[in-house]
Amino acid sequence: MATSSRTRPPRAKNTTGRDIVIVDMDGTIADATRREREFLLKPRKKNWPGFFRDMELDPPIPAIFNHVMKLSRKYDIIILTGRPEKYRPQTERWLKKHKVPAERVLMRRKGDSRPDYEAKTDLLRELKESLLGRKIVLALDDREPVCAEYTKLGVKCIPVASSAANQLINEAYREMAG
Repeated sequence: MATSSRTRPPRAKNTTGRDIVIVDMDGTIADATRREREFLLKPRKKNWPGFFRDMELDPPIPAIFNHVMKLSRKYDIIILTGRPEKYRPQTERWLKKHKVPAERVLMRRKGDSRPDYEAKTDLLRELKESLLGRKIVLALDDREPVCAEYTKLGVKCIPVASSAANQLINEAYREMAG
C-alpha cells in the first residue's frame, strides 16, 4: 500500500494515469479530539505515550473522510503526514481499517524535528519529482503554514478547520521524531 519515506520516494509507476490528491492525517481525515482531550488537556501533565498509543482508535472526520473517498474515485490519494515514521504501522492499519485507498504514505523521517511545514514541504518536493507526468491537483491539510508552503510550490491546498488542541500535535510529533 505505501512506501517508506526514509529515502526519496521511488518513481511512481504511472499505471492509472490519474492525478493526485494529497491528504494529511491528524485533524484532517482522522479526528484526534478524544486523544487530545484525554491525554493532553485533562491531565496536569501531558501523557504523550498514551496519546500516541491510541492513534489507531481515532474515528474519521466524516465530512473530510467522505470527500476524500469521493475524490479517490477520480484521483489517486497520497497521505502526507507529519507523524513520525515510527508510527507507520499504526497509520497504515488506520487507513486499511477505514478502507482509505492510499497509493503511498509519506511520513516525517526519523530525527526530523523541524516544523511540520518544513518537513512536509521537503516530502512534497520529492514527491513532485517522482510523479512521471501526473499532477497534484489538490491538498487537504489542517495547518495554515503547511497550506501556505504547498501553495508556494504550485499545489492548491484547502485548509481544513481543526481544533486548537489539534495544533499541539505538530509539536509532539517533532519531539517524537528523534
